Amino acid sequence: SLLPENSRIIFKPVSFYETHKKLILITGMVFVLLLCAFFGVSYGLVLSRKAQRRVLESEKKYRHLFENAPAGMYEFKVKDRRFTRVNEVMCRITGYSREELISMDLYGLLTADSRPRYLDRISRIQNGDTDISQSVEYQIKSKDGRKRFIALHFDYIRKSRRVHSIQVVVHDITERKQLEELMIQSEKMMSVGGLAAGMAHEINNP
Repeated sequence: SLLPENSRIIFKPVSFYETHKKLILITGMVFVLLLCAFFGVSYGLVLSRKAQRRVLESEKKYRHLFENAPAGMYEFKVKDRRFTRVNEVMCRITGYSREELISMDLYGLLTADSRPRYLDRISRIQNGDTDISQSVEYQIKSKDGRKRFIALHFDYIRKSRRVHSIQVVVHDITERKQLEELMIQSEKMMSVGGLAAGMAHEINNP
């Protein structure tokens, strides 16, 4: 040592770290927390963008399926029953344009015989009835005045456990109904013909 013997140190130099140790530690912790928060927010934004892209892709696929489906399709809100979306096949079945249908509801297309059943179904849905068949058949009157039979399949979209809107697949079953009616009439004619033949046999052979 360069100090004289029996000398005493009155002032000992202290490093900056020793003097500000607590402040440095607190600053370091705050920096680490801010860094974690930054990366957390960045990761959340990345996930959010990915989720948004998935939603957009799903919506795009749904629109493609909706527009190119071989059956009629439409959507409507239970509250006002008006069409919110219709596809081209639905337009062909009814004879109305997309713009015309959007300003209407299914009730306006139904024949007098089908309207009470439709109103009953809608009322039950609005009242929260869950025991409702997803399939039903109605008769409608197309724009040119011709009557057509349609088979509907309902897919209920719920919010807060209540049906909010409904997606519907529509099949034109007019030809099938006409064939069924022809078969019934044919069976009736055969029955009458058999009865007439039996009566003629009885008359000719008393």
